[in-house]
Amino acid sequence: MSQAKKVFTRMCLNNWGGIDHKVLEFHEYVNLFSGKSGSGKSTVMDAIQVILYGSFSPSFLNKAADDAKNRRSVLSYLRGEQKDGSANRKDCDFCSVIALEIEDTGTHITTCIGIAFEVRKSDSEIKKFVYFSHSGKMPESEYLTEQGVCYSNQEIKKLVSARTKSDDNRGKGEVNRIYGSKEAYLGTLYDVILGYIDQNRFITMEKSAIALKMTNGTGQFIRDYMFPKNTSNTIATISEQLDSYRQIK
Repeated sequence: MSQAKKVFTRMCLNNWGGIDHKVLEFHEYVNLFSGKSGSGKSTVMDAIQVILYGSFSPSFLNKAADDAKNRRSVLSYLRGEQKDGSANRKDCDFCSVIALEIEDTGTHITTCIGIAFEVRKSDSEIKKFVYFSHSGKMPESEYLTEQGVCYSNQEIKKLVSARTKSDDNRGKGEVNRIYGSKEAYLGTLYDVILGYIDQNRFITMEKSAIALKMTNGTGQFIRDYMFPKNTSNTIATISEQLDSYRQIK
């Protein structure tokens, strides 16, 4: 009998980076993000980090960037800023939701966590946002109104309130909440939803799994991190790595 664990099953991105609306489905064991530069790999990974850390600091965003012009902030992701200086949502007011769906494989209880934003075109910093969690799977609407517009903060609050009366609300702790602070949000996330894990250790391990810095260029990155330090049997080792990659792909 396999040990019960918490797994990410789906992710919703509404108005994040170059994405207007997207729901990603995750495999329980392996998920491969591949694509050329600018295809959105870091866009997805950074959204996951923002949700799990509850932080808007740019220090951990887009670590794979090889130059300063590719640096990101949460506000730049919300506006959908591109390398050429354009932005998908530069001159408009809009709402955004980023959310993760988490399943307990032992109890099959599903919980969603996320952050909702309201951004004005004149905003120079993030001003209106709510941390939230709710029982059950993502709504069928995928956090969109009937008109296809992303949920506002108020609509997120209504959803959370409705889930308190839902049959999905059957976990041990109350997860249908709007949080007044990052600390309260992370307290429920790490203790109740993820099951009493050490916050500091989790963040350290998570950051270790994110793309390493490429400040010295792609070639040096490959030499430093893909080729073994011991030069013996280098070709055989790299061949095994490439074969494993092909099997995953």
